[in-house]
Order: sequence, then structure tokens, then C-alpha cells
Amino acid sequence: MIALFAKLWVINYRNQVNSSGSPYKQAMERQEAYNSVLAWRMIQIIDSLPFLLLIAVFMLGVYV
Repeated sequence: MIALFAKLWVINYRNQVNSSGSPYKQAMERQEAYNSVLAWRMIQIIDSLPFLLLIAVFMLGVYV
């Protein structure tokens, strides 16, 4: 689920980067998108995905 949200954010970010308008407006949109990544702590979430997957595999092994 987290990977899906991250992928959707990347697609949205790419569309914003390629949007029309002045270079200043494009830069402000990119900065706003980056600030939202920092606010949602997306970097830490993505960094923790291998550990979360390991926990999921372990729990599957325990319950099966």
C-alpha cells in the first residue's frame, strides 16, 4: 500500500515538473511537492520498507 502511494506521488510529481508555465512557477511547484515529502516523512517510510517486508514474511511464517 505504501509503495502504491509512493508510486502515485512520483507520477504526480513528474506531471508537475513537466507542466507548462514559467520556470519560476515550475520551481515553486517542485518545492511545494518536496516540502510535502518532508512533511509526510516519506523518505523514512521508504527507507523502512525492507524491514517492514521482513516483518511481514516472518509473521506469515509464524501463522502458517
